[in-house]
Amino acid sequence: MKSKTIYLLIICASFMVTTIESTMCSNNPIVYKNLKVPSTIDLVKVGFGRGFLPDKYIEINGVVLERTIKFDVFLMGDGEVFNTANIPFAFSSYHYTAPPGPRIELNNMTKLNDITNLRQWGRAERYRLPFKEGQPFILELVAAPHNTIIIYANDRRFATFSREDLSNISQLYIRGLHTIKINSLILCTKILPTTTPAKPPFLCPEPIGLYNLEIPSIINLVDQGLGIGFTKYKFIVIHGTLVAPTRFDISLAEDGVPEETADIPFHFSADFTKNEVICDTWKRGEGWTRKETLGGFPFTVGQSFELEFRAMEYLNIPMRYISNGIHIYVNKQPKLIVSFNRYDLSNITQLEIKGAIEVSYVTLCP
Repeated sequence: MKSKTIYLLIICASFMVTTIESTMCSNNPIVYKNLKVPSTIDLVKVGFGRGFLPDKYIEINGVVLERTIKFDVFLMGDGEVFNTANIPFAFSSYHYTAPPGPRIELNNMTKLNDITNLRQWGRAERYRLPFKEGQPFILELVAAPHNTIIIYANDRRFATFSREDLSNISQLYIRGLHTIKINSLILCTKILPTTTPAKPPFLCPEPIGLYNLEIPSIINLVDQGLGIGFTKYKFIVIHGTLVAPTRFDISLAEDGVPEETADIPFHFSADFTKNEVICDTWKRGEGWTRKETLGGFPFTVGQSFELEFRAMEYLNIPMRYISNGIHIYVNKQPKLIVSFNRYDLSNITQLEIKGAIEVSYVTLCP
């Protein structure tokens, strides 16, 4: 995507207009320079409109100060923060190491969360810190379909969050007194259309291609060169076509016979009869456990698709170790996403594909 110079409305003490470079916005974005922190911005009043809907974009460009403790970025509905306003999206960056105790889970991590109508925090998703003290940072939020937010940190795709309805977002709240300095805040209501990803895609230096697979199929990932375990930086992309309105299943299993002698730490199933996609786990002696239903059903019979499973790292409560999880993407769009990190994925050796699906090829990236 080529950069072009456009006139931007700069909102600051003097409300002056200036010109800066933008590679994302196709209209005149709203820009704050040297924004004071903490700050609450009425997005409707300044012209950004209600709702964080597809093609809207927010960029925060600043510096993490030395001895930072924590800073937050919230997207909220109407009302007062922590009182009457719902917070469908909360980004919190923790930059300290606490002594052992009940709050050790907040050590040096980034947390994504939401506050529901019951004024209670939802299930936290925890990641390694993308920002460092004393260094500049760029935090970007891109609105995608299905109430999804794609998060970029320092020009790298960081995470995807999809949980609550984003159509009533009306406020942006940033806090972190003496912790961050915000050089600029950009609010864009329409990002530039492009036939290529807005950000560089994840690259695989040595992809392994498997073609014209017979279904059902069990692939030995070790023999194919992916190695043991589905751990950070590894990903699997399945290119296929649905052939009947029934179901298909994809499993990452350990050694043995799946559902008999081999545990299945991760199982993905698309069921047309129920119009739902689920993720769960199978363990010997326990059977299928802890099913999670994912939002949306992006598959259509007779249409090809690209289904990607990407290994990610998560910080586990009580933050005494790092575990691996899986992010799921369909057709290069984050229509489905799950923080699936309940079991150890370091012993994965097999990929099983079965059901009403034709697979043209599978790409393995070690």
